Amino acid sequence: MTAGAASPAGAVAAEVEHELKLEVADGITVGKLLVMAAALVSLFVDQSFGAVYAAIQNYAGGSLGASADELSWTNIGFNSCYYTVILMTPWLIRKVGRRGIFGAGHVFFAVVSLYLSVTTSLHEFIIGRCIEGIAQGTFFVCSVATVLTLCPPKYRGIAFSVFSVTSLSAAASGSFVGGWFIDHESWRGALMLYAVLAVFAGTIVALLLEAPGPEKDVPSDWVGIGFVFLAFFGFQFVSAYGERRDWLADGWIVTYSLLCAGSFIAFVFWELRRGERAFIRLSLFKTGNLAVGSALGFGLGAPLFGANEFLLYAQTQLGFPPATAGALLMLRIIAIVFVAPTAVLLVNADKINVKLPVALGFVFVPASYALLGMQTTYVSHFWTFGFALILSGAGFACLFSPIANVTVRSLPPALSPQGLAIFKLVLLLGGSIAATALGVLYDHSFDTYLSLLAGSATLRHLSEVGLQSMPAQAYSGLVQAQAAVLAYADNSKWVALASLLNIPLIFLLKPPPKNP
Repeated sequence: MTAGAASPAGAVAAEVEHELKLEVADGITVGKLLVMAAALVSLFVDQSFGAVYAAIQNYAGGSLGASADELSWTNIGFNSCYYTVILMTPWLIRKVGRRGIFGAGHVFFAVVSLYLSVTTSLHEFIIGRCIEGIAQGTFFVCSVATVLTLCPPKYRGIAFSVFSVTSLSAAASGSFVGGWFIDHESWRGALMLYAVLAVFAGTIVALLLEAPGPEKDVPSDWVGIGFVFLAFFGFQFVSAYGERRDWLADGWIVTYSLLCAGSFIAFVFWELRRGERAFIRLSLFKTGNLAVGSALGFGLGAPLFGANEFLLYAQTQLGFPPATAGALLMLRIIAIVFVAPTAVLLVNADKINVKLPVALGFVFVPASYALLGMQTTYVSHFWTFGFALILSGAGFACLFSPIANVTVRSLPPALSPQGLAIFKLVLLLGGSIAATALGVLYDHSFDTYLSLLAGSATLRHLSEVGLQSMPAQAYSGLVQAQAAVLAYADNSKWVALASLLNIPLIFLLKPPPKNP
């Protein structure tokens, strides 16, 4: 009975193993293809989950009875842990092995996300978000490194293309996914979906990924990790509470600002002092393309995260449901699927100078935001913004893909995971700072326009525009709505201007080493 039962099972296992080893292209087996698909699912989760949570967080806070101040802690804790682990991931891969880190990160993310989808405790939700940030912090570097290392060199351009399309499309679709669950299901369903995706990716990788195991004698660097965590924690606190507490007029903002600055300075000195024993080698910034690519990535964060203000305008002023507002950003994908592969294949094959697509990107993106600024009215409809958003998709495809490609290729293969971690982090930091600044600019613009519009509301003016019989409360609402629209329009113009400031950096990019 035992032998008879074992024989069919063994035969099935042998058949599965045989199928997984079949080649679908030179050097790419069915098993490798499945692992790359799982890595791309992981990349999709990482690149879209932030936008998904941004769409559902207010509804989650309402269900949990959280005040605005309490809800901020779900982002402070998550982002502090997420940013720290992104930098740690190359070091963790050396310590534990990519397969172990990839699998563990996805298992923890799935378990915690499922728990968050059912908990009714705010404090447990905040703690869970911190653990979720730790787990998700491993996704980007592990998934991109997996896709790039499994592809033979002659298919590396295709691998970069798929990576670019997946990354940018995920970032453009996250708000729609979160909005859809708000409109049709529940915010808890969004967390359940992403838990399932993480289980799929983690299971495939844990079973099939063949990657180098842990290295021997990898030095620990908990002091450096502690410094960078404190720097991120201070930064997140100041970003979340700075404006509402009147910035440096509040003692806590001063304290956390000093914590951020002091910890960051200590982190830089400590890591430079440790040299090759540091958990992240800051000396890599001596590589010109990494330094310039990081600066450009930082600048790219402003237009990427600037879309958050545009979504608020679409929902609050145009009355778009969350899913419809999110669908606006998905218009970018129309251009992304065509422009990203073209740009990255040409750059990877050294057919064009990387400066060309990057220059085009920093023309298209500001132009798209300038158009959005002109089209921001209280009577605009969905397709009013169609061309501008498709143009922004083309711009982001010209920027993200070539900059990431050149940054990775300019480093030795053993150090490319650290380059990926740095590029991802500066993009997030640039976007986070830009989002905070845009919030401040919006509030100041709104107050200015509100004063101007309210001050012009004389009886003669109201008679000229036929509003003399309008109730005072209704007219006040109209004035506030117009002030809000003008402030959102100004924000789009600010993003356009900030994007243009990156253009001089383009001339510092150099051609990377030739591909083999």
